[in-house]
Amino acid sequence: MFSDAIGERTIDITGHDEFNTIRVTLTEDGSIVGAVTEINDVGGMELLQKLVNEESQSTFDVTGTDRETGGHVTISDGYITTNIREQHGTEDDKIGFRAGAVTTSTAPDETIILDSPVTIQFDMLNFDPPTAYVPLSNDAPLLEREDFEIHANELPDTDGRIEEIKEWRRPLRTGKLRITQQVNGPPDRQVSHATSTLEPVTWLLAFTQGVLPAPVKATITAVNGTEPDWQYEKWVGSWRTDIGSAFAGRSISRANDPYAFLDHAYDQFVRREEEYKYRRCLSWYLDALLKNRTVNAKTASIAAGIESLARRYAAYSDEVGSGTDEVIDNLADELSVPVNDLADFSTGFEESGEGSNAYFYVGTRNAVVHNDRVNVPFDDLFTGYEAALTMLRRVIFHEFTREDERDQYTGLNDLEPRDNRFD
Repeated sequence: MFSDAIGERTIDITGHDEFNTIRVTLTEDGSIVGAVTEINDVGGMELLQKLVNEESQSTFDVTGTDRETGGHVTISDGYITTNIREQHGTEDDKIGFRAGAVTTSTAPDETIILDSPVTIQFDMLNFDPPTAYVPLSNDAPLLEREDFEIHANELPDTDGRIEEIKEWRRPLRTGKLRITQQVNGPPDRQVSHATSTLEPVTWLLAFTQGVLPAPVKATITAVNGTEPDWQYEKWVGSWRTDIGSAFAGRSISRANDPYAFLDHAYDQFVRREEEYKYRRCLSWYLDALLKNRTVNAKTASIAAGIESLARRYAAYSDEVGSGTDEVIDNLADELSVPVNDLADFSTGFEESGEGSNAYFYVGTRNAVVHNDRVNVPFDDLFTGYEAALTMLRRVIFHEFTREDERDQYTGLNDLEPRDNRFD
């Protein structure tokens, strides 16, 4: 399933001295792989050695023509590999090929879309399309703004595909997102703008579902509600695909939570991401959910996630010191994150010790980050991890929602640590 083809193209190359033809395939796990099938004058292995020696395996861009559609093709961040065997040919002198992106367009060069809504469909990896409950209908937009709206769609076998991700912990195509926007410009700008709109959505959904969704194919499907008489499609093989919990953990969101969270969080993410480094914080969060990591390693990731956002908050205040305990106390205060129950849950925390209630995990954090000589019992390490993970989740939730909005949530406003050592 993971290596099955979503799309295939045979491309006559016009932008490289040695290549004549490349066959490329976009697979279900988001890889763009293929083979150089026609080469000028030299054998495949000779060319492979020449390119490796000359270019030190650096990436390059080439252009060409799609044999099936006649469309113009741009291949970005391509690089040569050893032979990738294909169903349609396994000759020894063929050399493998991978790419970061492949764009195919049959639109005339002068094509400019003005004052018309454009719909771009994204095939998504690692995406669990939310199901709307009353009062939302299942055709309700996942996110809507004045200049765009986004809808989510399942595949016929989405549930089975998510089970494959759980078992193999590998990225896999599981759903689709459709963005309808009104942006003036040619097809490439339409897709570029839609991709920029989509990126904050993927990071925010990563929080609610514990896995980072990733687009692998973008297709312009409609202009002003009608399928255009040209094609424009972009394959993306270079988006991050952090697997996180691989959907194996307990869900923290229920009912309409993803819809509400995207609506409340999207604008702030876009406005403040550069200053507050939200992606860095969420990356540590996803690392903390990886099932194949030790509790020590996951605890270190949680500590880094909390501290990364805490230090961004402290950077904008002249009254907060540089000590870790101070910046974390400040973050909890600024976001009104409840911590007393987490300190009580963490069996290794001592109120008379060096940490505050907000920094209740200081003992386990120092033990795993600094390799302190203090031997932390596993029970204390585990409860500290669960409590710290809950704190990180509360921090992220409070960062993107106002207090008067939180009663709209079914699960995200009720985040509690859980002792599941014996589940």
